[in-house]
Order: sequence, then structure tokens, then C-alpha cells
Amino acid sequence: MPFAADPPEMLLFTDAFKEGWGAHFLDSTAKGRWVAEEKNLHINVLEMMAVQRACLELVQRLRGNTAALMCDNAMVVAYIKKQGGLKSKDLCNLTLEFLEWAEMKQIKISARFILGKRNVLADGLSRMGQVVGSKLSLYPKVAKTRIQKWGSPVIDLFATRLNAQLPVFCSPVPDPVAAFEEAFQHPWDNLDVYAFPPFRMLRQVLNTVR
Repeated sequence: MPFAADPPEMLLFTDAFKEGWGAHFLDSTAKGRWVAEEKNLHINVLEMMAVQRACLELVQRLRGNTAALMCDNAMVVAYIKKQGGLKSKDLCNLTLEFLEWAEMKQIKISARFILGKRNVLADGLSRMGQVVGSKLSLYPKVAKTRIQKWGSPVIDLFATRLNAQLPVFCSPVPDPVAAFEEAFQHPWDNLDVYAFPPFRMLRQVLNTVR
């Protein structure tokens, strides 16, 4: 089976929702919608289907590489790690089918569980047309006028590639396009920034500014 003995070289984040699926790998993203009959499937099955479709979409970039699947569904992670399972026949069949396909494509696979709040980019891609935490931002025209009025910030501190207001941004999750991760883990001294943080972080932002 195509399991990686060495530490994964690259991370593939996936997510499934009742309307569709989303994924990102390095600087590439992929997403799609479920057809009517697929929407009624168990969420564990949809999460595994999201992994399959993400890899199919990104196969040219994955081929010949080692990848860690980052998924916020513990059952899917367990089935990939154990190469199947006994609780769900459908999930087991999908897992074996995926691992055989990955081996054929020379893709080495490992799987890791990630908290949903850390899977914001894939989460945003899967929830088409819905406002989620990773998508919250000022309307671009409003942000542009604020930026022009207050100066020339060099970095957007709380963003993903889906909603960044500046070319340079800090992401809450690993993303090779981002300048760095986790805004609060880096000093803000002498740094001209733009910040539209999640509302739950407002107090922490104010304390950091002080």
C-alpha cells in the first residue's frame, strides 16, 4: 500500500459539506458540488469522496510525491491509516479503492487529523455560497478606501488566499502562498499592517496592539 515511511513532503487539506467539497495543495485549490443522490450519503463517505476527488483533480501535482492528507474527519483518517475498517462497508470500499489508485499513480499517502477550526481554507471551498469564518472580510472596495486613507500596510494579518486584501498575507493554516502563519506568533513591531480579525480575536488583537 502507498504509505509514506518518511515525513510527508507536502500537505493536502480536504473538506466535505452537504453541498460540495473543497481542497488545497501547495498553491492549488480544487472544489466541486455533489449531485442530488450524493447529498444523502453519510458525512464520513462524503469526506472520503472529497479526498478521492481532490486527488483526481490534483493528480499531476501529486504524482510521484509524498503527501499527508489533512482531514477534520477522524473516521476517514483512521480508515486511511489502517487501510480500511469494519464499521462501514461503503467507507472501507472507498478507502481501499483510493489507496489502490494512489499506488498506481505513485503517490505516497499518510493521513493526519486536523481540527475543523484549522481547516479553514478547505472548509471555505466546500461551503459554496455560505459565509463561514474563513470568508469573513470587508467588501474589497471598502477595504481599499480604508487602506488608502490609513496608509500603506504591507501585510494582511488575518486572511486566507480566499479573502486576502493585500498580496502579502498571514494565514491561520499552512499555506505556501502566505508570508507566514499564525499572526500572534510573530512580532508586529515596526510593521505596517492591515487587520480584519475574527470577532472572537478582537480582545487579543487590542491587547497585542497595546
